[in-house]
Amino acid sequence: MEKDMVDKLNRFSLSVEDRSDISLEEKDIVKSKEKCGRNLLGKLFGTKKSNFAGLKFTMLKIWLTKEAFSMKEVGQNLFQFIFESQEDKLRVLRGKSWSFDNQYLIIREWSDKILDQADSITSTKLWVQVWNIPIQWITVKMGRKIGLKFGGILDVNIPEFGSPNGRSIRILVDINLEKPLLRGSYISLGVESCWVDFTYENLQGFCFYCSRVGHLDRTCYIRKEDIQLGNICEGQFGEWLQAIENSVIRTPIRNVRTQVPKESSDHNLNVKESTSGDVIELVGDRNKELDSKEHSTAARNKGVELINLSL
Repeated sequence: MEKDMVDKLNRFSLSVEDRSDISLEEKDIVKSKEKCGRNLLGKLFGTKKSNFAGLKFTMLKIWLTKEAFSMKEVGQNLFQFIFESQEDKLRVLRGKSWSFDNQYLIIREWSDKILDQADSITSTKLWVQVWNIPIQWITVKMGRKIGLKFGGILDVNIPEFGSPNGRSIRILVDINLEKPLLRGSYISLGVESCWVDFTYENLQGFCFYCSRVGHLDRTCYIRKEDIQLGNICEGQFGEWLQAIENSVIRTPIRNVRTQVPKESSDHNLNVKESTSGDVIELVGDRNKELDSKEHSTAARNKGVELINLSL
């Protein structure tokens, strides 16, 4: 933004009066700086133009701040949230990943240069479920190694003893939304290796063609380019990347060394979870089946890296 303004001024033919400088002192801006200390920047990550009134109304309902806050639009899908209370501000900043209208609302602390850095604000916290892990391999250390594949690991959650989610873990990662969502990975221990699936909690709108968050396949520029080149490749990604509240317990995938895992014929089950994450109900469901062969084959064709647990 600052560079654009400098370029614009350089094209102007300025008079002597135009060029005269207006000098400010620190005391002139002290109140504004103090107020900005209670501000947050919100960025809606996506190509869809936001509805200002709708966003403010929704966040008022979700955040339930003790004191009122105001909001200003400071750029394309960029918003300044002005809080009266430091406590309210910190609660929002430290909260979960927020979203509005199927787009992530990325929250950052306000700073002097924050608007100049807006283009680089592309990451948010997400819980990722990792499925079909051999039970004897499940440890916090293993979860952290898998989390490194996403760039930054914040937390690892292992199901309690007796949970029907025994072959899965949850990892909290700081995920770069500009990169394609990962479908899974091979993990290895010595000569043994297996394929694990990734699903994403609270996953907002993403493209079923390129697997990037922020747009849908009908507006995907990569898909349009591939169509023009006659290089279209559909069906690589889909709704099965979304982890929903009634999560599907995926069928066991046998350990393999160099082969793509095969899908078991077992029926899927739905797990109903409480808001705290504890399993409270197990329900059979014969109507929902995931095509493990399809996305495992796709992963093989894309060339998937191997996570080595023995390192």
